Amino acid sequence: YNEGCISCNNEKCKICNVGFYLDNGKCFPCPSGKYNKKAGSACDDCKVDHACSTTDMIPCESGHGANAGDASCTPCQNSNAACLECTTPTQCTKCTQGYYLSNGTCVKCSVNSKCDGTSDPVSCDAGYGSDASGTTCIPCNISLPHCVECDNLDKCTQCEAGYDLD
Repeated sequence: YNEGCISCNNEKCKICNVGFYLDNGKCFPCPSGKYNKKAGSACDDCKVDHACSTTDMIPCESGHGANAGDASCTPCQNSNAACLECTTPTQCTKCTQGYYLSNGTCVKCSVNSKCDGTSDPVSCDAGYGSDASGTTCIPCNISLPHCVECDNLDKCTQCEAGYDLD
């Protein structure tokens, strides 16, 4: 008898159980990074963004990721606090608003830009600055009276005619 064998003939295994593969009449557990969830079939490679055991491969929940062959999914925020969605713990696919995605990493939105968490930053129009969260462009003169150009609504760079910068 061979562990994992469910059908044999003349001391040679013919069919292996779930989580095992057949090699030269004997059953062997699927190696690390591979799984088999159907008796009598070969072991398949585990995929990225899935938790994997020798008998199953389960997609990671939203906000989690896994490298190919990982036994469990890891929260995306292990790689970057602004990361909301990822395929692996270090490969972000969606960031919080106020950040943009650059090569799988979340980057804080730059001065006078707004970011939606996925695409590249969008520059604010002249006379507008981005709010503290980096998600909205607001006219400079709303938070800085008599200001016509500003940096992120906290520093006036050009005043209306008749007013001077302090």
